Amino acid sequence: MRGKMMKIGLLACLLLWIPASILAQEKPTPAETQKVIQYYYQGKGQGVILMGHKLCAQIYEDGPLKFECQEEITGGQIQKGQEVFLWMNYLVPAGDKADIIIHYKRNNNVRSVSNFELPGALRYRIWKKIPTDKIGDWQIGIIQELQDSDLKLGELPYSVTDANQ
Repeated sequence: MRGKMMKIGLLACLLLWIPASILAQEKPTPAETQKVIQYYYQGKGQGVILMGHKLCAQIYEDGPLKFECQEEITGGQIQKGQEVFLWMNYLVPAGDKADIIIHYKRNNNVRSVSNFELPGALRYRIWKKIPTDKIGDWQIGIIQELQDSDLKLGELPYSVTDANQ
């Protein structure tokens, strides 16, 4: 009985430790921190930084992970009609505004476009529902519209498949 209690205690400790170890982040160096802070306060007009983007089936709505991707879709395989979001995380320099264009291509043709404006922020997370109504290979393009040109920030491929196959 005592051995069984030890195993249960060990398992409980392990289950509590695993989430904490997953959330633990490597501490940045002073130089890395300084570079980010400098860009945030002095980078106006130089463009946003797309810090991350991925496909998500769900987004946390509250709690310590609010607005983070809750269920990432890896491999880019999506069932037709499945609700999926393009989750993005931006750094926008203070006092700046960024016009972002998201285009969704299938068969090398743009099928849908989303536009939005981002205010200055160290961490601005946003998500958009992606098209999943047509079977085939898709390409997402993330672009910042600048006054004289466009700046490609990222791409992400995905495939929509028939749920019956």
